[in-house]
Amino acid sequence: MSTRSKRVEEPYDESAEPPAPTITGDITNPVTERSITTAFRLDTGFAGSILLSFSKYDELRLRLAEDFEVVYGLPLDGRQIRLRQSYCHIKLRGITQIRTKAYTFPENTRNLIGRAVLKTMYAEMRGPEKKLLLWT
Repeated sequence: MSTRSKRVEEPYDESAEPPAPTITGDITNPVTERSITTAFRLDTGFAGSILLSFSKYDELRLRLAEDFEVVYGLPLDGRQIRLRQSYCHIKLRGITQIRTKAYTFPENTRNLIGRAVLKTMYAEMRGPEKKLLLWT
């Protein structure tokens, strides 16, 4: 029996300045089983699991799986933002598949993977090579 883990390599998003580590993932609504594939920017400053753009959150109809606990986010500008949160399943390039929460707010246009998901895998950022390596 092999104990070798699956390793994937993702290129950095070079449209960002400076180039940013990204990973492609599939997000599924646990109620409707609707799924989409999207690119996520790796954000080690985000303690949560997934911050999903409001349009993707709406497209997946995640309101049907919302948790109504009041949660606030603290962006870099210092203001408090009330977040919507919903249960979802995320699969990252076959490396990991977990049930977690996705967060959003009406003005959000970004898709981020935070530390709560990163703790389920190993990640190595190779900045000079503009590569992200992930494995379990």
